[in-house]
Amino acid sequence: MTKPSSVTSVAVPINTDPLPDFVKVEKNLNTLGFFSPAKSRSLAIKTEKIVRFRREVNGRVVDAQATILPSAKYGLPTTADLDKYLAFQKIISDIRQRQGHVSNPVGFTSSRMLTVLGIKDAGNNYQDIHDWLQRMTLTGISSKGVVYLAKRKAWASDTFHVFDRVVALGMEMPDGTVADRNYVWLSDWQLENINGNYLLPVDFDAYRKLRNHIAKVLVPLLQLWLYASRAEGRFEKKYGDLCEILNITCHKHTSLIKRQLEPSLSELEHHGYLASYSIEPTADGREYKMVAVHGHKFYRDQKIRAGLPAATIAIEAEPNLLQALTCRGITENQAKRLLKALPPNQPIFDQLEYADSLIALANRSIANPPGFYVYVLREDVRPPAHFETTTRRRAREQEEQARAQQQLQHLTVQQEYEQYCEDEVQARTASMPRSEYDALIDQEISQLKTQWSNLPRATLQEMAEAQVRRGLRAELPLVSLENFANRNKQARLF
Repeated sequence: MTKPSSVTSVAVPINTDPLPDFVKVEKNLNTLGFFSPAKSRSLAIKTEKIVRFRREVNGRVVDAQATILPSAKYGLPTTADLDKYLAFQKIISDIRQRQGHVSNPVGFTSSRMLTVLGIKDAGNNYQDIHDWLQRMTLTGISSKGVVYLAKRKAWASDTFHVFDRVVALGMEMPDGTVADRNYVWLSDWQLENINGNYLLPVDFDAYRKLRNHIAKVLVPLLQLWLYASRAEGRFEKKYGDLCEILNITCHKHTSLIKRQLEPSLSELEHHGYLASYSIEPTADGREYKMVAVHGHKFYRDQKIRAGLPAATIAIEAEPNLLQALTCRGITENQAKRLLKALPPNQPIFDQLEYADSLIALANRSIANPPGFYVYVLREDVRPPAHFETTTRRRAREQEEQARAQQQLQHLTVQQEYEQYCEDEVQARTASMPRSEYDALIDQEISQLKTQWSNLPRATLQEMAEAQVRRGLRAELPLVSLENFANRNKQARLF
């Protein structure tokens, strides 16, 4: 863990990763505590979850409250449901980009969602999507001034559902036809807010890299907290309030709190959401709070969404030297004099980062931190080799990026190879008598029923077709991946 001292802003490393593709998700559901971190569905919580908020409305502080009402069978929505909800929002974003708006019902195949999630099309994953649809439909939200209706510009006090209705693949549609995919009827308030652009941008690719459940649930919340505190460069959250939103045990001892939160906060720090964090007592000493400094990802994402060119984003990601000094308590006049006196090639940002770490390790024994920063710069104290500064981290990340680029090229060849195989399988199925193909499907469905008897016929059909295609692929005389790659490499030369 990295502890912030009195610093409110830190040097932001230049990030040369590909620009993220933001998924815009409906804001209410991702900020009122609808999803709770849980490592296992078997640990599903069946009791209601209450989250309290305080907000300013027309210059007046008001209390608001959201009660999440779980399904008796499925329990409260968890991190696994958040994964699927964000994937669903990705599908909705694509629809909105193509059509300009979203209308009910929203149709999608389970295989499409699994592709967005980047997971295998195994039977248990199809079952998870089926259960997710039910849970999202049956979970209720009792809002007392928490759900915002963008079109009406009002905070609602009512009881809602997220999905008003779901028709799964193979079930009967309202017009009597059989559903060829899953269909979701979004609640009026969600549809209104999505089309009204009351949305929260989430970098879904970065989200999918997270492994800790608390970290995942915090990502949408961080979008609000970081933005609201962008002028200060840091924010604080009372630990008790955090526990209420996350629906986790509220511990009384620092060691237990750190054990509970540190893995997730460290992961968020690693991925650039946070630059540093600490668990500290509140001013009155009665509670604890989480203190976090904005990470480089926040600044970079802000500039990307503002539409700045990639080169400009990289250059402007660094806060200027004067700000780096004044935010550490050095007066502006003193900072200007100091910068004029220092040689132009001195690694000031590296030295400030090193001084940050020394002040944090000193545990408040340095009585005058601003004076200590001035001393480090004037005496040209350099970070030791084992201390990873932003500059050193950049060099390491560039090496990692080069390796990642090689892996990406390899992945591109693999994707092209998979498309080649898929085309060959498609040609094989097209040449088969229909009766022979149907017999293979029926045989697979009979086998699948022994393990997944509760799945709808249409879902079993989809799974069976995938299995049959895998079998046909194994029988085809396909070229090897290595030969395919060499053949394509030669083709590109011409």
